[in-house]
Amino acid sequence: MFTIHQLAGQSGQVKFTRRWGLRRVRVDRAGEDPRVFPTEREVSVSEKVSEKNSIVSSVVRMLVVLSTMVGFVAGGVSVAPAAEANVYSSCTHSGCAEAYSSRSIWSSKGYPSTRGWYSWPNGQCNFAGGTHYNNEGQLPAGHSYLEFDVTPRACGAARQSYRLVLDRTTGVVYFSPNHYDDFYRM
Repeated sequence: MFTIHQLAGQSGQVKFTRRWGLRRVRVDRAGEDPRVFPTEREVSVSEKVSEKNSIVSSVVRMLVVLSTMVGFVAGGVSVAPAAEANVYSSCTHSGCAEAYSSRSIWSSKGYPSTRGWYSWPNGQCNFAGGTHYNNEGQLPAGHSYLEFDVTPRACGAARQSYRLVLDRTTGVVYFSPNHYDDFYRM
C-alpha cells in the first residue's frame, strides 16, 4: 500500500511511504505537486502477483533444501524394495528334467566361469553367461553366482529364458525357467 503525506509547513514537499510486507521505503520529493500522487492507493495487481510468485518460489526452494537435508540425515536416498522372486525348495517345473541334464553336463565341464559358447553333445553348443550379479536380491545376499543356459542349440543362436544359476558359495544350483522371475532349487 502507498500513502502520501503533505509535510506540515513545507509546501511542495511530499513524504512518499510504501508499505509492503515488512519493508518500508520512504521517498521525499521536493517541488512536485502533491496532487500527482493519490493520498492512498493499493499496490497494482501485477506487483501483488509478482510478490506472491517470489514468496512461492522461496518456499519451494526452502522445502527442496529441507527435504534434501532430511534425506541425508535419515540415511540417504530411499530405494524401492527389490522385486520378490519365488524361490522353491525343489524343482517341480516341467522344464526341470532338461535342467537336470544340462546341470550334469555343465558340472562335467567344471562350471566354467568364462562367458561364451561351449561345445555340447550331438554337435550343439550352449552358452555360459559368466557372473550372475543377483542385482534384484532374489537369492541369498553376499554369495557369488554363475549363470548358464539350459537349452543347447547351434553355436551363436538366440538364447532362451531357461537358466541355471550356480551359487559358488554353497554349491547349490537353481533353475530359472523364466529368466530370473522364479527359482527352483535343484
